[in-house]
Amino acid sequence: WGDGRGYFVEDVEEVPQIFAQETRRAARPTLVEVPFSPIVGKSVEMFKGIDFTSSPPLHGYLSTRLKETSEALLISEEDDPILARWQFGLGRAVAFTSDVKNRWATEWLEWPGYGKFWTQLVRQTMRGSDDRVRALTVKREADRARITVDIPPAAGNVNAPPTVRWTVGNGMTTTIKTERVSSVSYAASVTLGPEDDQTFQTNLPDGSEVARSLLYSYPAEYQFRPPNVELLQAIARDTGGVFAPSPEQIFEDDGVRTVRPLALWPFLAALALAFYLLDLLLRRIRLFKASSDLTLPFQF
Repeated sequence: WGDGRGYFVEDVEEVPQIFAQETRRAARPTLVEVPFSPIVGKSVEMFKGIDFTSSPPLHGYLSTRLKETSEALLISEEDDPILARWQFGLGRAVAFTSDVKNRWATEWLEWPGYGKFWTQLVRQTMRGSDDRVRALTVKREADRARITVDIPPAAGNVNAPPTVRWTVGNGMTTTIKTERVSSVSYAASVTLGPEDDQTFQTNLPDGSEVARSLLYSYPAEYQFRPPNVELLQAIARDTGGVFAPSPEQIFEDDGVRTVRPLALWPFLAALALAFYLLDLLLRRIRLFKASSDLTLPFQF
């Protein structure tokens, strides 16, 4: 529910150890510079012929978090992703959180599998020259997803209906059965649930895997939708307004007047301050010179 980790323990004394482990995980820096050996999180075609159990250790990596639609192919001893990939439209993206030079990968540069690892990774990530990468299409239609699998001739037997694995943002995976709609095409339709990223994957008859994603990049309130004309007309009718007025109607003077209260205290405060300053000025400056030979008005 909260994208956290769950633990099952058989002894209550193991609970403090879990708290200590999670505390260390939360307090550690993003830059992890300790030797470790990568662990295969998922065996894929790009790892064919590469033995990671005999690979030398890497000396650091950047601690990151997996995207909801991505999969970790290599992980660290702390379950942090080292190599991850995900599908975006017709393309694939790959992230390697360690180093490819002599800072963290000093020993990997001398490893015989280093060149083969990167060659196969790049080859699998690049768009293929055949139609396999375009075999699976997913289109959003309102609150449903229309799935189409077009099996290319080079992929093998076209008579076996493929199944599609549907993964939602919380990690739950559902298997979808497809129905034949043409000689080489199969289709299915599912109702989309919450506004999470959705991933669809299928295996072609020759074993190659293709995937597509439906991403909710923005909340529903930011998505473009047609105007609700009936609601706008009802609001205009109930409030005495005009729906879709012309420019002349917008600027027409209908004689309606309103009273807007005006606060006087700023003006009165400024006037009081002006009188105060004037009083100080009159007290310090003599405007008339006093006469020193004043005579009394009456003499006796």
